[in-house]
Amino acid sequence: MEIQRIRAAVEAAAEQHGAFVVGFKSLPGDRFTVYVDSMEAVTVEMLTKINREVTGQFDRDLDDFGLELSSPGMGSPFSEFRQYLKHRGRAVEVRTTDGRTLKGILFEVDEEGIELRWTERQPKPVGKGKIDVERIERLGFDVIKETKRTYAF
Repeated sequence: MEIQRIRAAVEAAAEQHGAFVVGFKSLPGDRFTVYVDSMEAVTVEMLTKINREVTGQFDRDLDDFGLELSSPGMGSPFSEFRQYLKHRGRAVEVRTTDGRTLKGILFEVDEEGIELRWTERQPKPVGKGKIDVERIERLGFDVIKETKRTYAF
């Protein structure tokens, strides 16, 4: 089975349904696992429609393959720029190439990188005790190793 044909068909079908591909795995036996995300919620109905549309483009007698579609999952790192846009205003954890881990709100996103904001407890400049200080850090995509959405339960 030609991987490029499957991938192109999935990407086109996903776009038609307001989604985009964030991961594509080719497995032995002409099986494919594809992770699809959307600016809105990814639903089972959306994944079913994409799957039917893709498999309907192939002659199943000649092109025998398995196709599994899924959302990327809660703990999956971002792999596509649109995922950063989707999660703007939400809590994220960013690991940088220099080994730092930053947690905060994904405040801004543009083609060069992101702006992360968080509150940090710091000693008062005068006297005892601590105060809350808002921190803002701009990170270019070239220094971001991994970004994940975080959840508070």
